[in-house]
Amino acid sequence: MSAEFLIIEGLTVWNRTLRQKVLQRTVALGESEQRFGRLVELMPVAVYVCDTGGIIRSYNKRAVELWGREPVLGDTAQRYCASLRLWSPDGNLVPHEKSKMAEVLRTGVEARNLEVVIERPDESCITVLVNIAPLRNIKGELMGAMNCFQDITQRKQAQEALRESETRFRQVAENISEVFWLANPEATLIHYVSPAYAKIWGRSCDSLYAEPSSWMDSIHPDDRERIAKGVRLQLVRGQHDHTYRIVRPDGSHRWIRDRAFPVSDESGKLIRVAGLAEDITERKEAEDRLREYEKVVEGLEEMIVVVDRDYRYLLANRAFLKYRGMEREQLVGRLVAEVLNEAVFENVTKRKLDECLHGEPVQYEMTYRYPDRGERDLLISYFPIEGPAGVDRVACVLQDITERNRAAKELEEANHRLRILSRRLFEVQEQERRHLARELHDEIGQTLTAAKLNLKIIAPDVPPAFARRLEDSTQLLDRLLMQVRQLSLDLRPPMLDELGLVPTLRWLVDQQAQRAGLRVTFTANVERMEMDPLTRTACFRLAQEAITNAIRHAQAATVAVELRAEPHRLWLVVHDDGVGFDKDAMQQRAARGGSIGLLSMNERVSLLGGEMEVSSAPGRGTEIRAWFPTAPPGPSFATEPL
Repeated sequence: MSAEFLIIEGLTVWNRTLRQKVLQRTVALGESEQRFGRLVELMPVAVYVCDTGGIIRSYNKRAVELWGREPVLGDTAQRYCASLRLWSPDGNLVPHEKSKMAEVLRTGVEARNLEVVIERPDESCITVLVNIAPLRNIKGELMGAMNCFQDITQRKQAQEALRESETRFRQVAENISEVFWLANPEATLIHYVSPAYAKIWGRSCDSLYAEPSSWMDSIHPDDRERIAKGVRLQLVRGQHDHTYRIVRPDGSHRWIRDRAFPVSDESGKLIRVAGLAEDITERKEAEDRLREYEKVVEGLEEMIVVVDRDYRYLLANRAFLKYRGMEREQLVGRLVAEVLNEAVFENVTKRKLDECLHGEPVQYEMTYRYPDRGERDLLISYFPIEGPAGVDRVACVLQDITERNRAAKELEEANHRLRILSRRLFEVQEQERRHLARELHDEIGQTLTAAKLNLKIIAPDVPPAFARRLEDSTQLLDRLLMQVRQLSLDLRPPMLDELGLVPTLRWLVDQQAQRAGLRVTFTANVERMEMDPLTRTACFRLAQEAITNAIRHAQAATVAVELRAEPHRLWLVVHDDGVGFDKDAMQQRAARGGSIGLLSMNERVSLLGGEMEVSSAPGRGTEIRAWFPTAPPGPSFATEPL
């Protein structure tokens, strides 16, 4: 066998083997391409492959779904995507010729995780994540590119919703008055704390992040051990609710209510602990004050209850329970109508409660008959209590004023008897004044006149040596007669009973003006007015006392007296331009008995049912205003038994 034959045979075998290997590789390559095609078809992302000229060579079903129409093999990607508009995440329109695919086909460098907003022909927009990988042959030559588009629209929307939710959460957390905090499950590491922390704790929020355990350091030493123990026990369940005190850097204390709740993942595993810390200092102080008030209310002798809008007892103190003969459990929660007499509730209590529920305090007295205590006088006061929605409760204070009314009645009777005595005293005083004036005028005046006449009769027979003395004696008798006559007029001018009040006041004004050198004016409009004798006398004495005070104490230059009639009233006004006085100091001195002038004047007016007021100030003169009722005064007190 020649060598050439062997070579030819060998080449034939090698060729046959080569063809078998090529066939096997072709079959394997087909199977690989088939498997790759099935894989690409099943991928959830849109895929299409183009050659270096941008001509589409293959694509999957997802690409058709994503773009809304099926591409034509042989089309360029640019023509296929011509109906689409591409937008960058920052809102800029991207021309197709400047897309990343063109850049990859030009440079052969892959592009990964490119985010693009695609506006489809139906004007709907989707957000896709693009990965473009260059395709090379065995020699490394660029053959085209594979484009993968993943629709992340829902994920982006979820992320946007999450960002919006986080933004809203942060806005809420940063604007609420409570402190919102977020920590790890052991509460040893603070992940977030809202700005209210700095306001309430007086410390910076960063201090919590820098020193995670510092929240325990701020707790009051007396509360720290209790809170640490409670937190360890309750955070096993991811929740706690504690009240404690904190110490601020300035040394002040605040009361905090701290409530935590678990934050779990989808599997139920505890991953965070969130909480709200609330400053309840004012509430705690209010509760402490309320407890103090409750102690005070419990100790009061007055009966106190609180009723709601449904007429139901909410609260009752010990005095009320004792008065009703009931235990607290028997009363609180029951309707008022079940406890009170039905007629009393419907006719009185309910109506008064309704008035108070409209916002107006109510007070009234009533007599209530108790089966075991008889009739008792009650002073009932209702006070509205404001709630968040307006008046929703009524506080009722009941005072047993039976003894007080009895004492007041006895006091009124005693005052009545004193008024009788005072009025009788003034009447007796006027009678004595009238009697003394008459005695001075009739008895002493006549005797002095007779003595003067006798001296005049014997005057011619008196020796010249005694004539001078006799004349002096006659002049002394004249002066004495004038003093007796003036004293008689001051005690009780007869014209008051004979001519009336107006002429008498004119005479008084003229006389005082001449005697003291004052400028005194008098005006009146009561010429034809019928006047009670007691009122007439009181007006005269009031004017007389006021003018005398102006002369003696006020150093006045002018005095004005006015008598004015009004319907059912008679006014007397006396005004001077003197030095005035301190009204309060004068009243205090009068109360100590240092000055009875004003007291006597006021007593005269009040006994007749009138009123008097005094206006004065140092350097501003004095004005006395008094009014008297003009109706008949009724029976004289002098005729009533003492």
